[in-house]
Amino acid sequence: YDSNQFELLPRVTYQLQLNQPYEALEEAYSKDGKKSIRKANAEHWELRESNQIDLIIEDYRQAYGDRNLNIQFSDYESLKNLLEISLNKERAELYELMDEEGLRMASAVFIKSNKHLHYILGAPTLEGRKRNATHVLLDRVIEKHSSSKMTLDFEGSEIPSVAYFYQKFGSKPHTY
Repeated sequence: YDSNQFELLPRVTYQLQLNQPYEALEEAYSKDGKKSIRKANAEHWELRESNQIDLIIEDYRQAYGDRNLNIQFSDYESLKNLLEISLNKERAELYELMDEEGLRMASAVFIKSNKHLHYILGAPTLEGRKRNATHVLLDRVIEKHSSSKMTLDFEGSEIPSVAYFYQKFGSKPHTY
């Protein structure tokens, strides 16, 4: 291909190096991030590995489907197929965050590539949204992978409110 055929636009993603103990990573969270996690009162919540692809996709559709009207049913089917293959190849990590009563508060999908953990999909349940569950889920994933050689890549965003959310966890912008 002739690279002059394409216009290349710089984009920004947010990344967090996980090569420190959890306490050091947590210390870099913003005041607002720490407050949101504290407000969740989630000390008895449990992060569970999952293989419930349909459930996680449905959480996303319920939480954000009305904001992404350009996503068709076939796109969700393609995602499901990709996640099945990724799980079989041990390249995906799927999580559910359960509260003290065993109710799902949030779910998320991460894809592993080289030494990167890419946050590609996450969503709170209706109750989880009220209780800052996505904050807690990401905090628990950071804790799980702390002191590793991994980089958590939040995969964007160009949307200011989403970028602000990712920065709460001490992530730094990275242009690609």
